[in-house]
Amino acid sequence: MPDDLSLDVVDMDRDGDLDVVVGEHNLAHPSRARLMIFENLDGKGLSWARHVVYTGDEHHDGAQAVDIDGDGDLDIISIGWGHPRVLLYENKAIDRGASP
Repeated sequence: MPDDLSLDVVDMDRDGDLDVVVGEHNLAHPSRARLMIFENLDGKGLSWARHVVYTGDEHHDGAQAVDIDGDGDLDIISIGWGHPRVLLYENKAIDRGASP
């Protein structure tokens, strides 16, 4: 079980409702730590789908969504406690040519 989580609330899929980005902080087993998006399916927060973006990086006060590469979609940037890296997870799920 992770020690704690980092969290951001944004519209990751550009459907007009808020989704939740969660990064697990697991120093005991960083290879098990996950970065996940909980997709708000009904727009009311009553139905959610979990999408695991990546497993293997621990997150500490990271997992923030931002359009880091300026292409119009939200990417996820994060930091960890047990490593010196800045982690970037580029959003490749949204077609840049499609309208929101």
